[in-house]
This record gives sequence, structure tokens and C-alpha cells, in this order.
Amino acid sequence: MYLLDTHTILRYFEGNENLSRSTCNAIDGGDPVSVSIASFWEIAIKKSLGRLFCSFSLNELESYCREAHFAILPITVEHLDFLSALAFIHHDPFD
Repeated sequence: MYLLDTHTILRYFEGNENLSRSTCNAIDGGDPVSVSIASFWEIAIKKSLGRLFCSFSLNELESYCREAHFAILPITVEHLDFLSALAFIHHDPFD
């Protein structure tokens, strides 16, 4: 199974040439692919701050993910409980 990070998701659906052919082949190779709902959250925040431009809305991105059979993983309270115990080692909470 592959869990795609935010920039990989965006590059994949935008057809960005910065995404390597081997990465595209892995995503398209038949193994299950997942996307965290946190990626949608990160995109929304970065778009609202003017730090990210993408050619589609979050609703469209969700549709693209579903059409590609990517599982969209939720964030649960259990995840947040685990997160609260981790050391804060960088300034990007989505990493």
C-alpha cells in the first residue's frame, strides 16, 4: 500500500513533470493507494494563505481520488491522542 503525501497527490493529478515516471508507475501499478484527509486540510489552509495554487477545487480532488480508487483515510481521536505524545521536531504540523 502507498500513502501519498500532499505534494505527490497534487503533482499526480496535475500531470506535473516533477513527479518521476517511477513514482507514477508505482501509483498506477495496482497496489492500494491511500490519501489522508489531512492532505485535503493542508491544501485548504495553504490555498487560503495564498501559498498554494492548484487548478482544481477540493471537491474535484476528492472526485479524482475516488475515480482513481484511492482510499481517503480519516483522522480519528485515537490518531490525535497518539499525535499528542509525539515530540514536535519541526514547524509543519502536517509532516
